[in-house]
Amino acid sequence: MEGAPSSGAELTDAVLRSYSVARNFAPQEDEDPNATITSLDFHRNGERCVTSRNDGVLSLINCLSGTVAKTIFTKRYGVGLVRFTHHPDCVIFSSANSANDHRIRYHSFFDNKFLRYYTGHTDKVTSLMMHPTADEFISSGMDGTIRLWDLRNSDTSAIIRVDHLPVAHICAAYDQEGVVFGVYTDDHLIRMYDARNYQEGPFAKFSLYDQSIMSAVDPYLAQLQAPSLNVKKMHALDLKFSPDGNQLLVTTNRGVFLHLDAFEGKLLHLFKEHGASQRGEAQLGCCYSSDGAYAVTGSEDGRVFFYKSNTGQYVLQFPQGHNGPIVDLQWNPRRHLLASGGGNSTVLWSAPSQVTADYTVTTAAGTTLLGAWEGWGTSLCWWANVFGDREDIADALFTLNDAVTLDGATSPIPALGMTIVRYNVGGSSNNVVDDSGTEVAMTASDKMPAFKFMESFWLDWMS
Repeated sequence: MEGAPSSGAELTDAVLRSYSVARNFAPQEDEDPNATITSLDFHRNGERCVTSRNDGVLSLINCLSGTVAKTIFTKRYGVGLVRFTHHPDCVIFSSANSANDHRIRYHSFFDNKFLRYYTGHTDKVTSLMMHPTADEFISSGMDGTIRLWDLRNSDTSAIIRVDHLPVAHICAAYDQEGVVFGVYTDDHLIRMYDARNYQEGPFAKFSLYDQSIMSAVDPYLAQLQAPSLNVKKMHALDLKFSPDGNQLLVTTNRGVFLHLDAFEGKLLHLFKEHGASQRGEAQLGCCYSSDGAYAVTGSEDGRVFFYKSNTGQYVLQFPQGHNGPIVDLQWNPRRHLLASGGGNSTVLWSAPSQVTADYTVTTAAGTTLLGAWEGWGTSLCWWANVFGDREDIADALFTLNDAVTLDGATSPIPALGMTIVRYNVGGSSNNVVDDSGTEVAMTASDKMPAFKFMESFWLDWMS
C-alpha cells in the first residue's frame, strides 16, 4: 500500500515534495499517552517495520497494509533499541528502564517468546545493529565496551574496550555490506575496523577536532550565542554509513549533523537547519535514502529535513509530524517509504503510489466489484485484509457504481495489497480438480485470471 517499490520510480526532488503522512501510529486510548518512541527499524524485505516505546511496547507494522500486525509488551524492562534479525518475525532489543539488567533480548513475534538472552553489557546499551548478511550483530554500551555477537550464542564473540572509564559517549555501526564497522568513543575519535580482522586494530581513525569540522561548527555555535554548546564539548551520538559506504552521517550533541568522508574524516557538509539544543544532549534521528541520494535529519520540533548527499544542498522539509523530538529515522530498503519516530508516535511518509497493477478488471455500470468477482461462482468466498478506515476503497467494492476500471494507470487511490482466499468454487467443469475430487484452482475467465487456493497481488484503483 504505502510507497512504490524503490526499483520502480526514481527518487527525485519532485517525488519527495509529493510525500505526505500515510499513517500515524500513536498510543491507543487505553495506553499511556506519555510513552515515547525509542527506536524503529525496517526488515530488509521492506514489508515490515518494528517500533519500540520506553514503556515496553513493541509494535510490528505491516508496510503493505499500513496496519499494526502485532503488539507485544515487555514492560518490566522497557525497550531501548530494537532491530530486526534476518527473519521477519524476530527482533533483538535492549532494555530502557532496568537499572541492573542490560542483557540484549532475542524475541519472536510469531509465538511471542524470548529465544535467547545475550549477557555481557553492565550498563546502558547505546548502539545495536545486525550484520547486513550474517547472523551476527554489534553493540556498544556505557560500560565502555563494543561487543560483537553471534546470534546463535548467548556469550560475546569479541570485545573491544575503551582505554578509560567512565565513558559518556560511545556508539558503533556496520557499513551496508558488513565489511567495515565504525566506533566512536568520547576521546573524540572515530575508528574504522575491518570486520574480518578487527583484532589488528583500526585501519583508520579521525578526530571530531579535525580542522575542516572545527572551522565549520565553531562559527555556527558562536552565532547561536550558546556558550554551553562549545565545539570542544561536541561528541558523536550515532553513526550511519551511506549505502555505498563512502560517507558517514554523524549525529552530534551540539545541534548539528556532520556529513563526513568515511575513510578520511574530512567534513563534506554540515546539516544544521533542524535547530540547536539548549539541553546539550539531544539525540536526533538521521538516515540516508535507500539510494543514498539524500541525507535525512530529524529536528527537536518534530520536522524532517532533506539534503542532497552529494552537494549538501537543502531540498525541503516535512512539516511537524510529532509532538516531540524525532529520535529515529529509517528509510525502507525496498520501497519509497520513510518512517520517523518521535514523541509518542511513529509516522510513515510516502508519495502517492505508482505501483503497476498486476491485473486489470472492469465492471459494467450497475454492478459492484464484489458482484463481478462473485460471478465466478455463487460459493466463491474471499476477503481483503487492508480496508482499515479507507472508505473510498470500501465504497469502490461494495457500492453500485458507474463503470469502474482497476488497472495500473495513474490512480488517486494508493495501490491496495490484497489477499484472496478461495475456500470453494462450484458449478464449473473447467475448474482444476485434484485426485480427491476437490476443486483447488480456478481457470481463467473473462473477469479475472485463474488463481490457486491463495494468492496475493497488487491492484491500482481508477474510476
